[in-house]
Amino acid sequence: AIASGPVLEVGCGHGWLAQQISKKFPVVATDFSLYGSYVSLTHSGFSAVESDIMSLPFSDNSFPTVVCTHTLEHVPDFQRALAELRRVCSEKLIVVVPRQRPYNVTFNPHVHFFPYRWSLLAYTGARQLESLELVGGDWLFIESMTK
Repeated sequence: AIASGPVLEVGCGHGWLAQQISKKFPVVATDFSLYGSYVSLTHSGFSAVESDIMSLPFSDNSFPTVVCTHTLEHVPDFQRALAELRRVCSEKLIVVVPRQRPYNVTFNPHVHFFPYRWSLLAYTGARQLESLELVGGDWLFIESMTK
């Protein structure tokens, strides 16, 4: 799904996906804290920037491709975070969130749940939807910013 770079990965965690993508495209990886993480210590092939998804330190339309996996379900203000991803993306936004129901008794740091296709569409608005499919137990949501 990635057609061009540089690629921005938001919510990179330890940097595994950024490292995979950097084999083909230049990558900037971000997370709210890089302190003591694998990214800050041993990353190779990509740049790492500490930043909050609610206020990304990049200009409008500065990345052709923006990738955000297993992050949006954790942020309190989903709409604001999604608006920031869309703001810095000029061509393709790729989002992955788990297909999961809320449970009364569980340890789960998620604040948003997407058990159904329509539940994710209700959150995103799907303004420029290119595709929405279930891959394993996750929703893969792709928007084309050029539509």
